[in-house]
Amino acid sequence: MENKMSYAEFKEQIMDELAAMPHLKGELRHREVIKPNRQEMTGIYLDCQDRTPRPMAYLEEIYQEYLEHGDFDKTLKLVAWTISQEHPSEELRRLDFANCQDQLICDLVGIKQNQELLERIPHVRENDTAVIFRILLYTEEEGHATCLVNEEIQKELGMTRKAIYEKAMENTARLLPAVTMELGPNLTVLSNKDLSHGAICMLYPGALEKIAEEKGVDLYILPSSIHEVLAVPDDGELSAADLQTMVREANRTCVAPDELLTDSVYRYSREDGVIHRCKETPQRVR
Repeated sequence: MENKMSYAEFKEQIMDELAAMPHLKGELRHREVIKPNRQEMTGIYLDCQDRTPRPMAYLEEIYQEYLEHGDFDKTLKLVAWTISQEHPSEELRRLDFANCQDQLICDLVGIKQNQELLERIPHVRENDTAVIFRILLYTEEEGHATCLVNEEIQKELGMTRKAIYEKAMENTARLLPAVTMELGPNLTVLSNKDLSHGAICMLYPGALEKIAEEKGVDLYILPSSIHEVLAVPDDGELSAADLQTMVREANRTCVAPDELLTDSVYRYSREDGVIHRCKETPQRVR
């Protein structure tokens, strides 16, 4: 069996091979990118000098695929195809960020695992999570294509952080409305209609209020992942400490690292309509 290349060898060869492909239009570039819930990654893309949004392939992910099947030529063809694709909408041929206010949406991430990213982008802190902002480029059956709002894009938008937050929350609640699913009399799942990146729904105006009114009590909120949260009635059956233990264990054993939100448990008060972070309990040393 042919020996597999090291990451450094793989990176050098794939960049050389891509640069030599005559059908790839644009200048091949690479840059370091920080993605939510992930370490810094090396993205490769084609710079066409016309602001046409182009897909980016991440060398770390590509290398892992190569290690799994060991076929460099297959990996090379897949990467070349990925970075050469154009977004389908002609409206995106020249993306004008100044006129993208109605495409602003928001997402919820954990602060602890995204500190470096949050230093570079506008965001709003909510307890130990942060609301970040994206521009919705287009929607397909497979999902959404978005662009993370950084400080440069914020300047082009010409909006304050508060204005971006308000507009993005309004748009997100409209484009990705909240849905609930009952897993039992004491467990309600709250997400969006796509069941993807739906933890932000707990901040939608009226979303938790509606569940609390239906249950007739305050709620504990368990951040199951970036995709959904769980609402549990605060009826005395379970304590915040019990729930924190459950969340920590689930995050450790069931939740993918790039889908982790936080180990915390929150409490929603019907009286003031505020989400409070429950006091953390010490973790038992195993």
